[in-house]
Amino acid sequence: MWWRRQPEWLGFEEFSGSETFTLCYARHIRSGNGAEALVRSVGHFIAHLHESNCWHRDLNGSNVLVRESAVDKFELCLIDVNRMRHSDRMNQYKRVHDLVRLGLARSDYAILLRAYEGVTGVVVDQQMLQRGLDHSQRLHAARKANSYLRWWFKITYHLGKIRNLRA
Repeated sequence: MWWRRQPEWLGFEEFSGSETFTLCYARHIRSGNGAEALVRSVGHFIAHLHESNCWHRDLNGSNVLVRESAVDKFELCLIDVNRMRHSDRMNQYKRVHDLVRLGLARSDYAILLRAYEGVTGVVVDQQMLQRGLDHSQRLHAARKANSYLRWWFKITYHLGKIRNLRA
């Protein structure tokens, strides 16, 4: 595996005083301050990750640690690096996959995409993003209803269609 040849990727400094992105995002939403600066920071972070041709196959709100360094300033750290892969070409599926799994409110995706596009210069396919969000919402509902396997067999066809769209 490519990351095993790069030992510097495995050494992390202690990231004390941090919390997961999910918890930090929920706290900012509850406090009424809004999470615009946090969402913008995460958009920049993921964009830089993709610019270096890295794809985290399990990127979600629990695998991104956030530490507030000042008012509206955030330091971010990615964990679970064994799920990270080097990609010769970042296609739209990989971009959408990483962005959908963050668990943001749909209204915050506009902020995230502007920040992402500002760094990468790549416009994310809106239709593919909406289909990914719909798929994620159906998956969450099926898990809550304890019908995950039955639902999975029904939706596999649609998941394959999302994966096969290439930009």
